[in-house]
Amino acid sequence: MSYELRELKLENDRSFLVEILEKNLLFSNGANGVLNWNDSAVRYSSECMIIEHKVDDHTYEKIGNICTYYRNFCFFKKKFKAGVFGNLVIDEKHRSLQPALILVKGNTNKSIEKSSFLYVFPNKKAIGLFKLAGFKSVGKLTRYSYLNSYSYYMSEHIPFVGSVIGTVIDRFRYALISVQCSINNRKYTTIIENSFPEFYEDFFKKSFLSQFICSYRDAEYMKWRYIDNPEHDYQIMNCYEECNNETKLISSCVFTVVENILSISDMVFIDKKGFKIITLSLKKWALKRHLRSISIRYMGSDIFKNMLISNGFHERESDWDFVTKSADAKILSTLIDPNNWYILDGDEDI
Repeated sequence: MSYELRELKLENDRSFLVEILEKNLLFSNGANGVLNWNDSAVRYSSECMIIEHKVDDHTYEKIGNICTYYRNFCFFKKKFKAGVFGNLVIDEKHRSLQPALILVKGNTNKSIEKSSFLYVFPNKKAIGLFKLAGFKSVGKLTRYSYLNSYSYYMSEHIPFVGSVIGTVIDRFRYALISVQCSINNRKYTTIIENSFPEFYEDFFKKSFLSQFICSYRDAEYMKWRYIDNPEHDYQIMNCYEECNNETKLISSCVFTVVENILSISDMVFIDKKGFKIITLSLKKWALKRHLRSISIRYMGSDIFKNMLISNGFHERESDWDFVTKSADAKILSTLIDPNNWYILDGDEDI
């Protein structure tokens, strides 16, 4: 079979793009909303490629699509441009290695000229495809979970009395955490907000994250990524410290609540103290609402992994692979070391 690549043009190809995305991927509010959301990100541009099957000399059938989303990345306190691949779809009747590899290689060759590096979260079926296109494995996103409500857990394992015992334990834990938070509240204030402060970029530059490779965070990006997102209802928790008559942001967390689980999408903090305080506040918030657990998916330095474990999180399954590619050999040698990264759910769900 003969295939050809071309750049997708929304004015001509939008109906095809919406149709193939909704046919193959899940959207809460339809593909149109996500496309409009991506189009609104002026500073975070995107571009897509279409692969067509040449039926005859005059007829071409659109059969697949892939997109590159460009965003700023922090590369050890320096700002770099990166591209993340998404919406890779091949129509079912043409789903084979040849068209998929042509599409991925073509998009890679185009995108790598416009960015310092590329990265992808391929599923198990696509990991081999991206390796054939020259991507290198870095690691896997691993889920860490904190058991928040013992009443849920014990009612499943000890019928009848388990729920009662678990509820007593939960109330005791809530009282204990509340006392700890009250002590912290003499100096720290943790609140749920509906926006990110304008000085968020300065906060990020001073944060623990900036010593690694991670998404570059400022107020405009965070607003677009989370507040304007049409697919998910995110909540923002910020922690402030009162110091010398000055209020400083020391930690910030973005999360969703789905099926009684508080799922952390993004977390920024100045140091271990900031991390511990906002984690404690999350536990109290979740316990008050009787949520089953707190979950975070992470890939990167063991430093943050150990911080999670020391605060009661347990390592669970590793699911999504994380692969990267760069035309610069020196940059690539740094990218393939997982200890150089700080990657969370918010970096995947574009």
